[in-house]
Amino acid sequence: MTKASAGKGLPVVGQDAHYQTTSKVSLRNARRAVQLALLALWLALFLATRDQSQALLPPTLPLETDPLVALLTMGAARVLVPSIVVGCAVFVVFTLVFGRAFCGWICPLGTLFDLTNRALKTPEDRLATETHQKLQYGKYLILVVMVAGALMSAQWLYVLDPLVLLFRACAVGVWPVATMLHDDPEQLGSVWQSFHGVTLAPLALLAVALAAVAITPRFYCRYVCPLGAFFGLLSRAPLLRRRVTGCDACVGVQTEKQCVSGCRMGAVPNNPHLTQNHECIRCFSGRSFCHNQAIRFEVEPNKAGRQDAEDVPAALSRRAFLATAGAGVVLAPMAAMSSSTRALPASVVRPPRVLDEDTFTDQCIRCAMCVQACPTQTLQLLHLETGVAGFWTPAITPAMAGCIPECNACSVACPTDAIPDFQKGEQSKWLTKMGTAVLEKGRCISHTENTACGKC
Repeated sequence: MTKASAGKGLPVVGQDAHYQTTSKVSLRNARRAVQLALLALWLALFLATRDQSQALLPPTLPLETDPLVALLTMGAARVLVPSIVVGCAVFVVFTLVFGRAFCGWICPLGTLFDLTNRALKTPEDRLATETHQKLQYGKYLILVVMVAGALMSAQWLYVLDPLVLLFRACAVGVWPVATMLHDDPEQLGSVWQSFHGVTLAPLALLAVALAAVAITPRFYCRYVCPLGAFFGLLSRAPLLRRRVTGCDACVGVQTEKQCVSGCRMGAVPNNPHLTQNHECIRCFSGRSFCHNQAIRFEVEPNKAGRQDAEDVPAALSRRAFLATAGAGVVLAPMAAMSSSTRALPASVVRPPRVLDEDTFTDQCIRCAMCVQACPTQTLQLLHLETGVAGFWTPAITPAMAGCIPECNACSVACPTDAIPDFQKGEQSKWLTKMGTAVLEKGRCISHTENTACGKC
């Protein structure tokens, strides 16, 4: 053993040298505890959507604090939603200070990715460096397309926003299937069929995102997530930065650079002195990998001339920028088509107090919280009954059940006020025409049996 290694507790230098973790794991363990606690909180809020009166916190809290939900919803619908402005501002400031810590500590979908990764034991460095760097631009391209859609009054947020994706999958996929199997376990073979008119496509989308972890850890966060891209743009120069000083690049130690290969976001280039702070999710795993304890997080501006403190900037190449702009131009006609005014089919009955179809489809983020909250489950998601613009928006299905007169669960559960707020039992709920009832005399027992019924 060398004197240096004996003095600092480094791994043995020589043929038997191997990687060892250091004692700097307290923050990593704290992050894991916070992740699990917040995942449990999210699950509690999801379940509380079914009985909002028992919730200590509003079930809409996660979506109301999603900056992308706030900005794209208000941009597409051209409305101001005060309830989501505050949450947006809080996490914008949070990101400017701590970088993409939301992705590493708070996001429930990110926690599910980490749990899936631990279950699959996916190697960290499955993709080549060049492939990884090119794919990183994907999420920024997706973000640009979503912003372009919002500017042209088309709501595309619902497709890939992580919080919306997770809630919708659980509301119209996991919960109905679990309920169906609980009520009638013999239906296990038919769970892949439609349930109350809603297919399991949202659940399949979540399953694909989780399965992508088998390719590389946090594949979705690295290359797809538009919310991560938004936080990444805000994290170009965060107040709390990852710094590397005194790094020996594992010289003399027979091990690979664990801070590089072990980064689940691929935020550390081959030169361990450099850091992509806009990609770093503050997981603090690198601190436990480093045998030299050269990695730290500190509040310090980037000093010119410090080779060991440089950041790798988030900058699109000219080719990538032109490709992004070209995609926006190509998708512009699609945005115009999806947001064009169309007559609502007579068979589609929107939730109470929804008056303007265009505003509703722009303001609705397809999170399915109203579906989860509806006590009679008469609210279900549509497919293409109202065209592309109305895809996965909620509608009342009278054949399923009726709308309770004194209920306002859908209004309370809507995080973006797409379903206008109204009080419980408010009479104006019924002063708005929601649809036209058609009497089928051949099925009405008052006509067929000549008797009084009055159920309607």
